[in-house]
Amino acid sequence: MPRKAFLPVPRAGRRYPLQALSVLVFVAACFLLAGCSLSLTPLAKHTAAFSSATNRVIDSSTSAYRAAIDLHDQEQASAGVLRVLQGDTWDPHDTKPLISPLGMAARLKVLDALKSYAQSLSDLTSSLNSKEIDTDAASTGSGLKELSDEIVSEGGAAKFGFSLDAQGAKIVSTAAKAIGDFLVEKKIKGSVLTVTREMDPHIDALCGLLGDDVDTLRKQSKKDYEDLLRQQMLYYRENEKQLAVSERRDEVQKLPAILKNEQSTDALLSGLQVAIRRLALTHHALAAAALGKDTEALNARIADLAAAGEDLGKFYGSLPSK
Repeated sequence: MPRKAFLPVPRAGRRYPLQALSVLVFVAACFLLAGCSLSLTPLAKHTAAFSSATNRVIDSSTSAYRAAIDLHDQEQASAGVLRVLQGDTWDPHDTKPLISPLGMAARLKVLDALKSYAQSLSDLTSSLNSKEIDTDAASTGSGLKELSDEIVSEGGAAKFGFSLDAQGAKIVSTAAKAIGDFLVEKKIKGSVLTVTREMDPHIDALCGLLGDDVDTLRKQSKKDYEDLLRQQMLYYRENEKQLAVSERRDEVQKLPAILKNEQSTDALLSGLQVAIRRLALTHHALAAAALGKDTEALNARIADLAAAGEDLGKFYGSLPSK
């Protein structure tokens, strides 16, 4: 019968070969290293998962904004064509976009900063140190700090399309500056506990800005589509007798097509709003988990956040006219 392998147990006065002692030292070292890393590994995994889910949400959100803008542009073009057919004038240069280029640039600054911040948390727990990553973060932070100054200037929020009163603009500006400072100068040193506790209200403020902004965009989009539906029906009624049967059918079929685009745009913006609000909730849970509280809740929040980003990306990808 073969003998079972085992590690010798040291006894007083007994000598062991150098090889056996080396094995004992190696095993002991492994246990020590494992013990030291147990408290760090879960947090590192959580911040990495948070960063990954945030990346997905931000990338999908950027695409969703652009798709909503494109759908709105198509609606405005259809409305302009109807005006021309009804004998009115229409200058395509005067078409008002859902979000202006300046406003879109501001929203992208906020989104990029949230993404960079999440990556910074992951780097902090993983002890990563990359000059290239720090340079990119500093550039993103600088852009956010510029936005912070502009939002509190006279008429600053309005020029970006944000509906903010003076107090709201101050809160958003303070949040943007705080996160911008962190990304640029890394003023907050030390543990994720410190960072998440200090940044949590600021993350909440920026996510709140974007979430409330989507409410405004949804209302504007719905109004524009409903106006287009009424104009299309009016055009049909006024010209019904002059149109051939095939032309009447074509004009009537435009009505459900307009309604479908209205529903698609609203669903897209609704998904965007859900994803952004889940980002704030997940950060709340991350800050609590850094204190050693309810890591199961954090896991659930991260899963929800990742799912929101995934769903938003799939919906955007399913649009035939993106």
